[in-house]
Amino acid sequence: MGKNKFGFIIDSSIGVYGKDIVSSDTKQVFFDIIDKNGVQYVDDNTSLNSETILKAFDEGNFFKTSAVSPGKVMMALEELFDDYENVILFTASSGLSSFYSNSLFLEEEYKGKFFVVDTKEIGYAIKTMVEKAKEMLNNGEELETVLSFCRNYYKYNYTSFTCENWSPLVNSGRVPKSLSKFLNVLKTKPVINFDIKNRLGGIVKSFEKSVDKIFDQFKKAYGNEVFSNIEYVVFYNNKIENSKAEYIREKITKIFNISKDKIIEMFVPNIVLVYTANGSFGIHIRSKSIAKNREEE
Repeated sequence: MGKNKFGFIIDSSIGVYGKDIVSSDTKQVFFDIIDKNGVQYVDDNTSLNSETILKAFDEGNFFKTSAVSPGKVMMALEELFDDYENVILFTASSGLSSFYSNSLFLEEEYKGKFFVVDTKEIGYAIKTMVEKAKEMLNNGEELETVLSFCRNYYKYNYTSFTCENWSPLVNSGRVPKSLSKFLNVLKTKPVINFDIKNRLGGIVKSFEKSVDKIFDQFKKAYGNEVFSNIEYVVFYNNKIENSKAEYIREKITKIFNISKDKIIEMFVPNIVLVYTANGSFGIHIRSKSIAKNREEE
């Protein structure tokens, strides 16, 4: 009996949706998360999950992440190659983790049968990308067509986050301590654009301004038409106050002209939550058109 054609590997940047994707043809490999005391956790949503991470922040803990080791990928590959001719690895965004670049030597090692895709994404966007890739392959699309689709998928997506303050970004090594002290004294909040790489999208002084700033980023990337030209909206609600969550839901329904039950609401994946912490939230959209700054990429 011949081998099946395609197997897949995902990592834990997909968040809670990993359990929906993992199957006989799909393995999952996990990041490690390390707390301030050096205790190491596997990012598999068992010993450490969104609730326990937020509780740990309340108790004064903080975290860093460690990329998936090539050894974990090799073990998954060897298992999949027993039954599948080709394997595609979908990694967390290269702007968030070194996992993608660390995996490229394996693509050379297994040349012609192992393919690495930098999703340039996290969470729900990876879920939809993997599902669509599987559907295309099952429908007989050429591998190169599917790989091209996946590598350009991010061009239609945009995500922005905001944190309650700068401290978790400092503790994780993402922002210089000297800068954060000054900005915390001014009672400012960062807005972070997940635009391939994490980058500062703005500095605001109130919750309402942070929400407005996020929608301004979407408008800047796509133009006014984005608000009537989306496939879906994800609200990454990291257990913020109910009144604030409802404020965001109302804004989304009004701006995008969708009902609340159409908003996909969830925690952000753990490898992002450990950098954004309590009081943080994000909004992710998928547009039907390419972002203006990505047309030539």
